[in-house]
Amino acid sequence: MRERFVAFDVETTGLSPEGCRLTEIAGVAFRIDGTVEARFEELCSPGHPIPSEVTEITGITDAMVAHAAPASEVIERFLEFVDGAVLVAHNALFDGSFVAAELERGRNKLPELQMIDTLDWARSVLRLRDFRLTTVARYFHLRPKGAHRAALDANTAMGVFLALSQRARATDWRTLAKAASPFPLSMCAVGAVQLPRTLSSLPELIELGHRVNIEYDGGTQGELPRPVTPKGLTRIGPASYLIAYCHRDKREKQFRLDRIRSLRPVGQLPKRAAHAPEVAVAASRTLTKALTKSRR
Repeated sequence: MRERFVAFDVETTGLSPEGCRLTEIAGVAFRIDGTVEARFEELCSPGHPIPSEVTEITGITDAMVAHAAPASEVIERFLEFVDGAVLVAHNALFDGSFVAAELERGRNKLPELQMIDTLDWARSVLRLRDFRLTTVARYFHLRPKGAHRAALDANTAMGVFLALSQRARATDWRTLAKAASPFPLSMCAVGAVQLPRTLSSLPELIELGHRVNIEYDGGTQGELPRPVTPKGLTRIGPASYLIAYCHRDKREKQFRLDRIRSLRPVGQLPKRAAHAPEVAVAASRTLTKALTKSRR
C-alpha cells in the first residue's frame, strides 16, 4: 500500500493558473493511521502585486512576500518534501493546476504523482448544503481556527481525508483507490478552453466587463440566478471554467462551463417574458372596453 500522503494547499493572486501566481504553499506529510511525519510551509514571490481583495481573504501582503523565493524554487523544495507521496487536496484540480503551471513555465516535466480530491470524494458520499472545506470539516466535527492560510487548509484537508477514509473503512490502497478515485497530477495541466456554442458570447462579455445572470447546476446557491461579472476563461484538465466575480458571494469564483445552463445580460428578460409589457397593455385595453360597454 502507498502509506505516505501529503495534504497540501496553495494561496494565489487569483483563480487562473495561467495569469495568476502562487503566494504560498503548505503541506503536511502523514500516514493512513493519522500519524503526522513532517510539515512544509513557505511563502512565494508572485512577481506582481497581490490584489487587495485577495489580501483581505488570505492576509498575505506584498510586504510579506517581498523577500520570498520565486515560486519555481519553492515548488522544487515542495516536491522534494513530497518525495513520491500521494497528494491530497480539497478541490485538487485547482491546487494541482498551479503546481503544474509553475513546472510548465520552467519547462519541467510533471512528476508522476497521484492525487486524491477530498471535495469530489465528499460529494460522492455525503449530502450537504455545500461542499466547501469548512462545511465538510464541520460535518466531521473538525473545528479549524485561524486565518485562511495554506497551512491551516492543508491540515483541515488531512482531517477530512482521514475521516472519509475511516468512513469508507479504507485500510489498504485498493480499498482507498476504489473509494477516493485517485488521478495523476498531469490531469491538472492547463489546456485550450472548450467553449460551448451556447456560451459563444462569453469572450465579448469578458472584454466589455458586462454583468450577466447565469443559471448554474451545483454550488451553494441552488437554482437561483447568479449575477456575475465575467473575468476570464481557463481550462484545467478535462474541464473548462469561467472565472467571474460573483455578486452574491462578493468574491471571484470558478464556474464549470458545462454546468452553466443559461446566460443573459442583467436587465434582459427571458424570451418567454420579452413581450410581457405589451401583453399587459393589450389586456388592460380589452378590460377597459368591456367595462365601458357594460355601463352603457
